[in-house]
Amino acid sequence: MPGKPVAGHTIAWVVGMFVPFFNFSQLYIDVTARSTGSTDPLTGRFVDGFGFRFIDLYKNPLVGGTSYGNLVLAPNTHLMFLILDMLFWSVLAWYLDNIVPNSYGYRRPLLFFLDSGYWGNRPSCRRALQKMAFAVSGRVPASRDDSDVIQERERALNLTKPTALRITNLTKRYTNGMVKQTSKLAVDNLCLASGKGQLVALLGQNGAGKTTTMSMLYGALQPTSGDAFIYGYSVHEDMDEIRHRMGVCPQHDILFDDLTASEHIRLYAGLKGVPLDAVDWLVRERLRDVRLTPAANTCTGAYSGGMKRRLSMIIATIGEPKIIIMDEPTTGMDPVNRRYVWSFIEKFKQGRVILLSTHLMEEAECLGDTVAVMSKGKLVAIGPSIRLKNKFGAGYRVSVACDEKPESSTHLREIVPRIVPAAKLHDETSNTLVYHVPSLTNLTNLIRYFEDNPHGLVHSWGITQTTLEEVFLHLVARSQRHKQT
Repeated sequence: MPGKPVAGHTIAWVVGMFVPFFNFSQLYIDVTARSTGSTDPLTGRFVDGFGFRFIDLYKNPLVGGTSYGNLVLAPNTHLMFLILDMLFWSVLAWYLDNIVPNSYGYRRPLLFFLDSGYWGNRPSCRRALQKMAFAVSGRVPASRDDSDVIQERERALNLTKPTALRITNLTKRYTNGMVKQTSKLAVDNLCLASGKGQLVALLGQNGAGKTTTMSMLYGALQPTSGDAFIYGYSVHEDMDEIRHRMGVCPQHDILFDDLTASEHIRLYAGLKGVPLDAVDWLVRERLRDVRLTPAANTCTGAYSGGMKRRLSMIIATIGEPKIIIMDEPTTGMDPVNRRYVWSFIEKFKQGRVILLSTHLMEEAECLGDTVAVMSKGKLVAIGPSIRLKNKFGAGYRVSVACDEKPESSTHLREIVPRIVPAAKLHDETSNTLVYHVPSLTNLTNLIRYFEDNPHGLVHSWGITQTTLEEVFLHLVARSQRHKQT
């Protein structure tokens, strides 16, 4: 029947176009059929094959000694199909890699290749910011937001003042389940801006959204909504450009146990394009700055946790990045080496933006030009540490150790409020009273009473300003109360 050859020919072409294994195996069969010798059944002698010549690429092979014309494709056709397969599957892999969602990285729109920005024609930063500002212009700040947080949001959305880091309503929501979906809001409309030479210290409990925020900035996670601009480049559209200007010290060290510290630095210097004549200087200087020189030629598999953190921080600074993200960089360090690292960070931030998360209040207070406190994914307070202490702190912390007599603490609890009516008892432990005094009013009278000790009730006393840790605990507790109500 005339229809069967046509159908068979069509099927052969379709299979050949999209199944590279078929083409490869058919090529192998065609070549070996002509090249491989055989044994003569009559004489038992081995007879050499005809060999496969270049012209044989264009001849239809014989099947069982018979030529089937166009039903059996010539070897050159299979070779052409292999080349087309390579191009087709490579393009498909590139396309799916860009659009299929996964746990890490960014997913582009289905028609991303039609966007001129993908091919290098970037829209101006101002146009991108105006588009974002228009999208969020109708959002009214929550009535419970702190005034500094509202002011920071307005600063982040103010297009007239250029900033090196601009985060605009960045949001990340995780969803679980296929039919009945449940969601968790990890980062809730975060707005923040920072200029060159500034270090922003992020404080928050575990799960507050610090690492999630940083992961969205360096491209490990895709925001649910909102955007962030780093030197004018959007994390949605220009992540490749951002990564050229960024250094990252992740929360967990990513090191090769079989390489030394020097080899790590040389490896990443090569990846970042550091000139070869500057690599030796870079190795010496960076290792000296964080006091790793004695262990320069030791494999990192033998390093302690603090040593690995110092090496990870060095790697983040290679290539003169314009912005550095440090996720708890001093975890596991002893106080001595931590001080060296602080000095290095303070020196390195000149002309750059550093976003640093930490659980150490002293670190945030020492390094942070701006301290941002997050709770349950929201920014609850922001500003210099001295402003946060003045605004949210209780003023001064007065601790007094009573005499060993049982009635001494009872008498002091009656006397202190008479001298300083605004004093509030915060804690009482083993004959030690701790008061919060909001201002200096009458505080000198209380100090005079402690010094004179007319009733013999005071064993020792001390006074300090409210610490950043107390401010942090107060802000977290306040945020949790707001969530419950």
